[in-house]
Amino acid sequence: MQITRMSECSLNTALEVWNMGFKGYFVNVTMTLTQFVKRVANDGLSPEHSLIAWVDGKPIGCIFTGVRDISGKRIAWNGGTAVVPEHRGQGVGQRMMQACLDVYRELDVDVAYLEALVQNAPAIRLYQQSGYKIVNTVALLVRNGPLSARAFEGETGSWRTVKSGLPHEVMSLPFYQPFSTWQTQWQSLAGGESLILYDNEATPIAYALYKRTPDESGITKSIVLYQCETIPSLQNKTSALRRLLHDVYVQHELDCMRMAVNIPVSNREVIGILEGEGFTISEQQVSMMRQMKR
Repeated sequence: MQITRMSECSLNTALEVWNMGFKGYFVNVTMTLTQFVKRVANDGLSPEHSLIAWVDGKPIGCIFTGVRDISGKRIAWNGGTAVVPEHRGQGVGQRMMQACLDVYRELDVDVAYLEALVQNAPAIRLYQQSGYKIVNTVALLVRNGPLSARAFEGETGSWRTVKSGLPHEVMSLPFYQPFSTWQTQWQSLAGGESLILYDNEATPIAYALYKRTPDESGITKSIVLYQCETIPSLQNKTSALRRLLHDVYVQHELDCMRMAVNIPVSNREVIGILEGEGFTISEQQVSMMRQMKR
């Protein structure tokens, strides 16, 4: 078996091994070439740091990687590990993971992250054997159709205003979560938006990161929440979260898909509010981390 960098092969080959490698997966993650190119760009994936495994000149597996510098640390993210069905159970995944970790060492990575579906026991076992540990569980919540006219209403809190802006504007907040899962970080949200909630003394007390996607006619077809957090000491936390979630999912009559991606299950307030408005948990993933330096 030979392992090369993804940048050494064509986009079509990389897409082919991705789609074949995820054949029979728990959820459909196959892509068209256009979707593939968009995902590489939006997720900040690096073809020069990603890997393709080959046998007899045919691609049989892949690992997608992204690298970022955050708060003085170099972070790597495994955005997908896949092996084509006929080569599973032959140690391909283990060899690719070791090669991937070698790439991380070359790049002087401090911490490596990835996510895996909770039901994907073989993948979780592979990652644990490669030195990763489970650090959190995150949930995908979904709701289709219009909301009620009184959605997200609740007790009025003592805040002054909500400021809308771009995703990077939350970066300077002292309670911003820079090490949330890769796809929920502000760097992954090109075309996204932010909301910052201020109290009566003009102090920021909560924020949300989200993205609205229109269809071909310009009508919103989906609204996706990525982060919704408050300062830890906030007393009327539920009211603040309701206010932000109301503004994120505004236009209650809009018949579209509303989602919340990779919300930590420990964030019981946000999940509880969303479930109270008819959102359901569609899937859960474990978030895993590996310290690259001892």
